[in-house]
Amino acid sequence: ILNLGIENMTAVWYNLVDNAYTINFVSKIGDTIIYPDMVKIKICAESGRVIGFESTTYYTNHTDRTIESASYDFESAKEKVQNKIEIETSRLVVIPFGNESEKLCYEFSGKYQDATYYIYIDALDGRQVESFKVVESTEGTLLI
Repeated sequence: ILNLGIENMTAVWYNLVDNAYTINFVSKIGDTIIYPDMVKIKICAESGRVIGFESTTYYTNHTDRTIESASYDFESAKEKVQNKIEIETSRLVVIPFGNESEKLCYEFSGKYQDATYYIYIDALDGRQVESFKVVESTEGTLLI
């Protein structure tokens, strides 16, 4: 990715389907994950060669950003989620929201009734803005 001028990327998700890994990379500012700046790379599981590359989301959304400080505290956000799922990971993220906006959120992932969930709590006002369930399918692991 560095050869293309795309920097400060970190892998956040991978999926193996039909002998190929798809790995999602997003940019990072400090410790904050920036989901709107996503690049997907497809790699052959046998040869390790890159066989696909998708960067539309990155080039459509990437801009110089200043991450505002969270005005809703982490512990209060965690309490909103804790009774619903057994939290395994948490971090500060920027997510796409609506057609042309973004939100600073706390991302919590964990288990509830043998399923994995991702819950997003707005870091400015404490409202839950998104949730996803991880589902196994014939197309691999999906978020719905």
